[in-house]
Amino acid sequence: SEPYVSVIGGSNIDLQGSADNSLLLNDSNPGEISMSAGGVGRNIAENLSRISIATKMFSYVGADALGEFLIEKTQSANVDTSFIKKHSTLPTSQYLSVLDDNNDMLVSISDMRIINEMSIEDIKSCSNTLNQSSVIVIDTNIPTKVIQYITDEYSHIPLFLDPVSIAKTSKIINIIGKFHTVKPNRLEAELITGIKITDKQSMLKAAQNIFNRGCKQIFITLGKEGVFYYD
Repeated sequence: SEPYVSVIGGSNIDLQGSADNSLLLNDSNPGEISMSAGGVGRNIAENLSRISIATKMFSYVGADALGEFLIEKTQSANVDTSFIKKHSTLPTSQYLSVLDDNNDMLVSISDMRIINEMSIEDIKSCSNTLNQSSVIVIDTNIPTKVIQYITDEYSHIPLFLDPVSIAKTSKIINIIGKFHTVKPNRLEAELITGIKITDKQSMLKAAQNIFNRGCKQIFITLGKEGVFYYD
């Protein structure tokens, strides 16, 4: 059978609202609301599949219409969704954001309770599939104990990490060296290394710090400025 990548992480619905005119706070603003399939892990799985890499997604959705929408969208990108579990009581994760007049996020609320339900037992039940993966990608939306279990149990497979956010990066600071490839942004790289990144030199120092802990490839994303790569 063909080689494949396993992605373990969040799947959610992105709801985005933008007003037709300048936002009036404490009031109802006419505008547009769009809904799309999101989630860091799910987006990675879809993108891998779109560049013709066989991909399996491990995640949680609710037993609801939004969960069906997510599974359908992910399947239509040819991702294997048979390992996406449905939770009987919690709703599918949603990320709700309101854009300001410059189309930047003004405020957002994320309901990601469901991904906290992912357990070590869930991972154990898929061990045959995970063991045969060419690469395992994880995002830090999943619980800390699950991340630690994966890094211990599947150290023989290249593990790729997306730290997701500053808040969630704290989950992996002490085990960063267990990952083959990591993709922090500048702020996440600063948090992981304790090095303030102000120029090329300090960025190189931060990348070397992560490399020296055991990572083989480091991609530091820099927004409009592109990506800094080190191996």
